[in-house]
Amino acid sequence: MGRRARPPAARRSSLTVRDEDDASGRQNTERPHENRAIQRCLTSAVALRDVSRTLVLKPVSPTPLETVRHWDALVLQTKTAGRAAYEAALMLAEGHAT
Repeated sequence: MGRRARPPAARRSSLTVRDEDDASGRQNTERPHENRAIQRCLTSAVALRDVSRTLVLKPVSPTPLETVRHWDALVLQTKTAGRAAYEAALMLAEGHAT
């Protein structure tokens, strides 16, 4: 039982994907500031998702301690999101200036 040959279109598609993967690898090493900025943007997005989740899951009748914990979580998540977005903007501005 030998391997079946793939049709020419499938071979071309496979080669195209491989070429695109190679090109994206070059872009990653050629523009490291953009990659770091992307990572910071994703960190910010995750923190904002957590803010939304914390707001949605707020206890109906919280105790004073639960209220403090809830607000502490919101403050931490919001700071994380803001700082990460700010850092991403700085990285992109630095990269643009060079």
